[in-house]
Amino acid sequence: MRLGGISGAGNALVRKLAVEGSWCYAAARHQPKLMPRDTGVPLEIRMHGRKGSERLLRRREEMLARGMPAAKANTATAAELVRWLWALGMMCREGAE
Repeated sequence: MRLGGISGAGNALVRKLAVEGSWCYAAARHQPKLMPRDTGVPLEIRMHGRKGSERLLRRREEMLARGMPAAKANTATAAELVRWLWALGMMCREGAE
C-alpha cells in the first residue's frame, strides 16, 4: 500500500507544524510506557497510541536505512503522524458517543 505525501493543499501552518513536530518526535528519547490508568482514556486507545508510536519510529528508520534523505523521511513521517493523530481522535470521539 502506498500512501500519499503532504500535498500543497490546506493550511500551510498546519503542514509546517506537522513537519517540525516530526523532527522533534524523531529527536526525542522514546521509552515505551503506558498512560496512567486514572486518565479516563480507554486501554484500547492507549495501546493504539503506543503501537502507533513504535510504528512511526520503525518506518522512519527503515526509510533512512534505504538511503532516503533525512528531510524526505521526516516529511513522510509527518504525513503518517497526522494520519495517526486523526485516527486517535476518531477513536476518542467514538468512545465518547
